[in-house]
Amino acid sequence: MQNDTQNIIGVDVGSGSVRAGVFNLRGELLAHATREITLFRSAETRSSSRA
Repeated sequence: MQNDTQNIIGVDVGSGSVRAGVFNLRGELLAHATREITLFRSAETRSSSRA
């Protein structure tokens, strides 16, 4: 079985979550998912801020 339907996948990776959506060529949302992520930083890349 072959499906020639064309869709677009959009992915947004942020510092606290990753989100993805599947759209048809008319821009209609077909499916979406969100997952929380944990950001790891080594001691060399860590930054701090003082108020």
